[in-house]
Amino acid sequence: NGVFGYKAADFEDAVLGAAEQQQLLIVDEQEVSVPTTITQAGLFSWAVFSKVQNETIYGTGQYTIDLSKVTASSISLNEDTFTLTIAIPRAQLHQVTFDPSKTVLGDTDKGWLAFGDIQLTAEQTQEFQTEAVEKLTERLKQQDCFDQADRFALLSAWETYQPLVSQVSPAYKVN
Repeated sequence: NGVFGYKAADFEDAVLGAAEQQQLLIVDEQEVSVPTTITQAGLFSWAVFSKVQNETIYGTGQYTIDLSKVTASSISLNEDTFTLTIAIPRAQLHQVTFDPSKTVLGDTDKGWLAFGDIQLTAEQTQEFQTEAVEKLTERLKQQDCFDQADRFALLSAWETYQPLVSQVSPAYKVN
């Protein structure tokens, strides 16, 4: 029963109940930008008829942790230090949103016989948006983005569980 008469099972009900109520916890949203290039081939795909435009695309990645993966075995109680340790899953990239309104267009480099700006058809625009999401996803899957999301995951989990643990016993702190 420990010093104050609490045992791990007392805390498990509160922690697992919260995990059941809120299964996906949004822990971080990161805005990123990625440089890209649009090339429009001209007549016969000759360089003198081609146009190239540099762009910077912007988007947001949303990271979550799945609290449904927190089980009784994820919880350990240290009665000597009055600490309840909860093992949480690592943050995962949940959603990527491309924001075309923030896209920054560079100057168009034209071949010697190319005229006008790059004009995309509806199909090409859809393809560009799909590629933009893929490039943003690739950037958001880099380790530095996950490291930041994991730091926020720890903070978000603490903010979720500390009040619940304090209700069971104010002497215990969540780690």
